[in-house]
Amino acid sequence: MASVRRDPVVVRIKTLLDYAKPQMTHNGKAFRSAQSLMEIDCKGDMGRIFEMNYNTEAMMGGQRVETQGMVQDWQDIAPDSPVRRMAAKVCR
Repeated sequence: MASVRRDPVVVRIKTLLDYAKPQMTHNGKAFRSAQSLMEIDCKGDMGRIFEMNYNTEAMMGGQRVETQGMVQDWQDIAPDSPVRRMAAKVCR
């Protein structure tokens, strides 16, 4: 699931990813869904992550186990990556 907001320079995307089996955050907390807020610079072919949220159940249900606010510098979008596939859809 993803929502998209466009402005003249970048595309802002909110994504949701569910896992069949629990995963672990960098801090050792179990989660089954992860939501990210990122921006894609379609002209520059770059992306950056603003925030990650992790919840114990699918579809961001259950308890929030961790929020990571991590405004990153712009990074090149790697070929064959999930972000590359999202960029191909939203940068038309």
